Amino acid sequence: MLRFRIAVGMLVGVTIAVVGAGAAQGKARGGVGVIGNNLILRPDAGGSVIVNGVNDGEYWDQTQAALSAMQARNQQLEQQNARLELDFQRQQQRLCTSVGSTPLYTLQNETAPTNCVVVTHDNTRLFSCASSGLITMWDLTVRPPVAIGSITGHTGAIRALIQSRNSSVLFSGSIASLYVWNLNVQPPLVHTFNTSALSLVLTSDDETLYSGSTAGSVWVWTNAAQHPTKAKELIQSVGPVLSLVLSSDELRLFISSIDGTLAVWNTSIPHEPIFLHWLQDSGAAISALALTPNAQTLFAVVGSDIVVWNTTHAPTPQHTISNAHTTTVYDLAVSSNGDRLYSASGDLTVGVWDLTQASPSLVTRLNGHTDHVLGLTMAHSDDWLITCSADFSVRIWPAVC
Repeated sequence: MLRFRIAVGMLVGVTIAVVGAGAAQGKARGGVGVIGNNLILRPDAGGSVIVNGVNDGEYWDQTQAALSAMQARNQQLEQQNARLELDFQRQQQRLCTSVGSTPLYTLQNETAPTNCVVVTHDNTRLFSCASSGLITMWDLTVRPPVAIGSITGHTGAIRALIQSRNSSVLFSGSIASLYVWNLNVQPPLVHTFNTSALSLVLTSDDETLYSGSTAGSVWVWTNAAQHPTKAKELIQSVGPVLSLVLSSDELRLFISSIDGTLAVWNTSIPHEPIFLHWLQDSGAAISALALTPNAQTLFAVVGSDIVVWNTTHAPTPQHTISNAHTTTVYDLAVSSNGDRLYSASGDLTVGVWDLTQASPSLVTRLNGHTDHVLGLTMAHSDDWLITCSADFSVRIWPAVC
């Protein structure tokens, strides 16, 4: 019987074969040959396999020694990689801290506080909205970005702004009206609806729009990007609906209101949402929401606190970041990889929070705005954080944090 004791792990990329007509019966003459990457073994007359001129027992001892040396080297490399990773994290932390007062660009075109910002999905355009009702369009393909036009129509402060997936339709909402702008023509054509829209969220197919009203309800709109039509009213609260967020799989809609209610709806049929449960049915106003990409963690703003909910467990807060800022938090955003949370506040700063640990921890605060930071968003490439403020400006930060 042939005896094979070959450390296969030492022969990566090498094919081992026993050849010779009598190999199966152990009668072939001993020998070894190499053809390309194929190591050819021939048994000797005694049945032992001859490898590189030595019998298999000696070869086994040699390969064991080589394997031990290789394992020791692998351990050294793992330790070196761990040190390099730690050095990288420390360098990133220093870089993140140094960014605090250094926006890449400051865009100044408004004559009133800037309430909200949105970026097109191809990252070529930025829209900012002001309390005067003006919408400014910015070209992000040039450096620095420049204003290339404005859209007027609203007579009061714009509270919400959202863009269609194909970037051809813009939705803007205020305390009195909802406007749907067709950007394929100039000047943009618009559908106008005399209904309040303090918060907006749109499905990825641009078919279904959800709008939060001052009356405490959420309206479901079908055919949103073409001819928006009210399809259903969801009763949420007794006060204005302040924030809406849709899970990345678009199966759940989270709704928060001024009366402290926080509800979850099933949106597997987008135009026919079904109420699931309350995460909270009363309390202090919840003014902003943000959801991680996996939809497992929900962040809710209550005054200057950020409440963290685990959406997969019982409806109790998992953690609260007490006094996340020294005054009101206005808006939240989560990076597309779920590693960072950004918070905009009336204390003139933007908080950057690490989400990679069991509970969020502050990485740094971005300074530069000279008045309340009212809104923020991430560019879809995740390399820019864009903030807007009551100081009439929009600032673009490198999202290295």
